[in-house]
Amino acid sequence: MKVILTSMLCGSILGFIYWYYWGCYWGVFPFSAECWANCVLGALMGGFIASIYEENKELK
Repeated sequence: MKVILTSMLCGSILGFIYWYYWGCYWGVFPFSAECWANCVLGALMGGFIASIYEENKELK
């Protein structure tokens, strides 16, 4: 559980970094124009990847 939460935190930070440097500011793609949306998406992706890693680790 700790790995998943840490990965979600890292994912949200990476989502913010993506928004800061490459996000659209003019509303061409509304999802990437919002900072919070990129942070949430990054957290979800980080948690998803960490949960897959944890699941594979338990199967071995």
